[in-house]
Amino acid sequence: MSNSLPRFQSISPLERMLLGPFVSSVTTLLDHMLTKELHVLSKLNKRMRLIVQFYVQRKWSAVDFLHSFFHDPHHFLDFMKNHNVILFGAPVFQFFDRTWNDASHPLELCLHVESLQNLVDAMEYQHYEFRQETTGGASLEATIQQELQRTKVHKLKSSGERNSSELDRSPWGPYLFTQGDTKRLRIHIVRCDPYRHIFTFYSSALMNFICWNCAVSLFPRSTFIKRRTFVTRQEDLEWRSSPHGYHSWFEGYAKKHGIKTIGLTLWEYSEVETGQRFEISFAGSYPSRNRVNSEFIYRGSTLTIYPGPTDETLTSNGPSFEVLDFKSGVTRTDSYLRIGEPKLWRFVYVSILLSQAEQPPSQRVGRIAKVWHMNNQQEIRKANSNSTRANGGCIITDVKTEDEDNRSNIYFEYIQLK
Repeated sequence: MSNSLPRFQSISPLERMLLGPFVSSVTTLLDHMLTKELHVLSKLNKRMRLIVQFYVQRKWSAVDFLHSFFHDPHHFLDFMKNHNVILFGAPVFQFFDRTWNDASHPLELCLHVESLQNLVDAMEYQHYEFRQETTGGASLEATIQQELQRTKVHKLKSSGERNSSELDRSPWGPYLFTQGDTKRLRIHIVRCDPYRHIFTFYSSALMNFICWNCAVSLFPRSTFIKRRTFVTRQEDLEWRSSPHGYHSWFEGYAKKHGIKTIGLTLWEYSEVETGQRFEISFAGSYPSRNRVNSEFIYRGSTLTIYPGPTDETLTSNGPSFEVLDFKSGVTRTDSYLRIGEPKLWRFVYVSILLSQAEQPPSQRVGRIAKVWHMNNQQEIRKANSNSTRANGGCIITDVKTEDEDNRSNIYFEYIQLK
């Protein structure tokens, strides 16, 4: 008779506490856990997985985050979708790092100059007012018109090409919009795809942004797990040194929260996210922001694309870049990393490894291209033989330990909006 009795798995004291009625205490407790520890906790059993999932959906809800700045966040998300707008800055970094509490710091917004009038309309709808600068016009449109008149004609071309300078990808602004005494938006106007401006930041930890349906961290494992930021600058740009800018804020934040800045060094950090990155267009490549993937915390939602040996495979409407470390020979003397266009820097990188400087340029390029294609074919075969889906360590999707690193996997991490 005893064999017919149902069996119930015992509940641990920790589970009893987390399943209790005090939601705030659960959130406070999990706030003090590292991201890697949250991932381990979610794998203990189904109950713990649901608890961590509940915490994640509350803590990383980008719609709730935007609601602190906009009275109609869904209307603003539609504006972001239609005009390829991205958000970055101190609040976005704190959102990823789980330290964001209020709208005390200004939210940075980056968009193309062609969307200027749509931006003005969106700001008016969200009840934000333009704050005139001493050297600018009475409105944002007048200020940008002055910038256009001061800019040389050949500089008005799209500055998003990979071989253009960081200076060409620098923004106009920032221009301040305010609502009341606390809510502030800083607008950055660029002549390239907005995400390309992110690549001009001083170091890797700053490269996090929110799109209309996803939040992206380009170096999640280094930044939020290893607590490191690698210098990536190639030029001395004046806007980086603003005492009230994003870079200045991060210097103080890094000291307070134990994030180490790493410049040029002979020490090799094998776990840094180097290599080629490819991604299809943001629009349509992710699930709708109104859907919630209940599996993402423990199954992972990392998007992995393996590049092929043909140029067609390299074509992309979204982020397409390569991260090289100091061994490539193309970094600045005080930088550990460089971000560049994949094919351009790949040739430089391979030519250094092959030491073909003594060969004629025509022979050198032909041999370099042949070896580059062969390496990619080998990587594809290796990747196809690996049955495990790549998980790159995105702070919300999954956490990847160092011994699981697979060089053949090229990943681009994101988290889905609710």
